[in-house]
Amino acid sequence: MAVLNLSKCYVCLYASYDGSCEMITVYFDYDFTKTMLMKIKRIYFSEILYIICDQKIDG
Repeated sequence: MAVLNLSKCYVCLYASYDGSCEMITVYFDYDFTKTMLMKIKRIYFSEILYIICDQKIDG
């Protein structure tokens, strides 16, 4: 939602056992998104980037 600049979206939950479908409206939550993006950024730069670079050096 943040990447596409959407204020709301719809999620369809489908149950194959009975063919039912439930539509749920999800509204953009700025605080949640900011918190999650900061965590992802921290993990990427402190752990994942190191692993990617280390793998390229090892071959």
